[in-house]
Amino acid sequence: MIRRSPARLALALTAAALALSGCSTLGADDVAARVGDAELSHDELKERSSKLGLPIDDAVVVADDARAITATWIATELIREVGLIDRYEAGGETSGIWCLSFFQVGNIDEAQAYVDRLDAGEDWHAILAAELPDLPNAARAQCQPTESLGESITQLTGMSPSDPHRTVATPDGLTLVVRMQPVDEVNGFELMSLAQATDPSLIDAVLELAMTADVSVDPQLGAFSPEDLSVVPLG
Repeated sequence: MIRRSPARLALALTAAALALSGCSTLGADDVAARVGDAELSHDELKERSSKLGLPIDDAVVVADDARAITATWIATELIREVGLIDRYEAGGETSGIWCLSFFQVGNIDEAQAYVDRLDAGEDWHAILAAELPDLPNAARAQCQPTESLGESITQLTGMSPSDPHRTVATPDGLTLVVRMQPVDEVNGFELMSLAQATDPSLIDAVLELAMTADVSVDPQLGAFSPEDLSVVPLG
């Protein structure tokens, strides 16, 4: 059995995400990466970069950002094969994992008004961009285990990516609009890191799958490294 340290895996991703070294010009209609029959287009790659608030100018994405986003997408597709995505989609009470983003408002009525708009189909990112531009981190989710949520967990009953919006009044008096991240915005590495605490065999299963999976990456971005699930530059 192939064994890799989860800590080393997390460090490898962090290093890839923080090292900003250049730019890649991406073809709008080309495929950035494939895992089996699943494809990540360059347009989707740019959209993911934009949602994360990362630098982007028309068809140009910072190269190492693009590689980190692509590696995360590949990891997510691989963990889909071992059942972790299904568990996450079933909701936090089933998976024990909560990938939540949020922003603070003045009172519970204001929070509920935002939740009503979101439940009616308004886009989270569009609301942030138009009405809350000074809260860029509200677009980013932090994945955490159930036990870290404390008393707030009682206000998240039934929450899942298909029922994602809640109002939360925190013990220290804050009022929040909370969103459970959809799968296409979740960091697969964070899911693995949390899930392996209760299922240590998970990372082994994903890494073994990575060794044999049909994974390809646009050479403009680099090549897939199955040893640590990263995308590395060529040459």
